[in-house]
Amino acid sequence: MQIDTQWMARWFDIYNRTYFDGSLPVPRFGVGRSRTRLGTMSCRRGGTLLHRRNYDFVIRLSNFYDQDEKDFQNVLLHEMIHLWIAASRLTDTSPHGRLFRSMATRINRLGGWHITVTSSAKGLKVRSSGSRSYLVLVMEDRTGSTFITRVSPNSAPKLERLLSHTSSVVSHQWLKTTDARFASFAAVRTLRALKVSRDDYEDVIRKATAGSKVL
Repeated sequence: MQIDTQWMARWFDIYNRTYFDGSLPVPRFGVGRSRTRLGTMSCRRGGTLLHRRNYDFVIRLSNFYDQDEKDFQNVLLHEMIHLWIAASRLTDTSPHGRLFRSMATRINRLGGWHITVTSSAKGLKVRSSGSRSYLVLVMEDRTGSTFITRVSPNSAPKLERLLSHTSSVVSHQWLKTTDARFASFAAVRTLRALKVSRDDYEDVIRKATAGSKVL
């Protein structure tokens, strides 16, 4: 199985309400291909010396390995505990200290999870990139929001004509890519797209430019 940011957002919302009383701030989500780290949580730190704060939280998961859904969910919950500690401005005894272990034990007990201190990639199968290609449309609108969608090739000419008369879309590109994240996307025939972060948008373009044909 492979996951995307839409999957992350859906399960984050469920687990936030189930295990954290809805108290966690919603972070930005990202999907990468890290070989060594199954998940990360990062944030920025600012404020005054006496009033420090954490903000701009990001949770990123790796699609490098082919994992089942529960494995991905365990990693997401692991990173959500880090988010809880950072957003609550708590100080743990170490990166996976007493606070982390206490919360992990609680969630494991409540939900039958297997959240561990370290997320080992040992024994995981590397995802095969395969050779299937997808026709992808990436767009940016006047507000700077970015969108991606997988398009049915037969519908591309019609959508291109529509885009030429759509003033709200300031730029777009057609990409042909083997990026496996699009395997879970339905091939659209109308101008429908998923709003994504700037990082995900640029990642899609970079991968297509580097390893695939740009239409």
